[in-house]
Formats: sequence, C-alpha cells, structure tokens
Amino acid sequence: MPDADVRFNIPTPSINVDAVKKSEVINAIHNTNQISGESKEVALDLLDKHSADSFHSMSELLGVGFPPEVIEALQLCNEVVQLFVS
Repeated sequence: MPDADVRFNIPTPSINVDAVKKSEVINAIHNTNQISGESKEVALDLLDKHSADSFHSMSELLGVGFPPEVIEALQLCNEVVQLFVS
C-alpha cells in the first residue's frame, strides 16, 4: 500500500519591512512576564551594550550573541515576536 501524500498548508506571517527599534525590543522584554528574571537580565544587558539601533528581523535580533536559553525565551515571547510580525 503506497504512503499517503499528506501536505500541510501553514500560513506564513508577513514580515514587517520596517526596522524594529532597539528601544521597542527592550520595552517588550522589560514588560513581559514570559521571560524569567535571569534570562530577562541577560537579554536586556546584551541589548543595552549592542551597537545596533534597530533590527530588521527576528533572526537579526537573535544573532546579537544571546545564550541558547535566552534565544529560546525570546522566540517564545509573544511580545517580542509580535514586533516583527505585521
């Protein structure tokens, strides 16, 4: 019996073409309850020291040099993700 050809159509959110300001990301991280205290402190500290004033994508933000646990927390944080989705 042949395998069924199963296909999924998962909508892809449109990506915001405008850059998200670093201050917007910092505010989102600061105000969220979805990121724990230590991860929040590390994320805010690294962003504060980072030279970029804005980010064009979530990938660009995550490439700042965060530890793996902070990257995971940021990817799961609705407030941060919503900044990059229109």
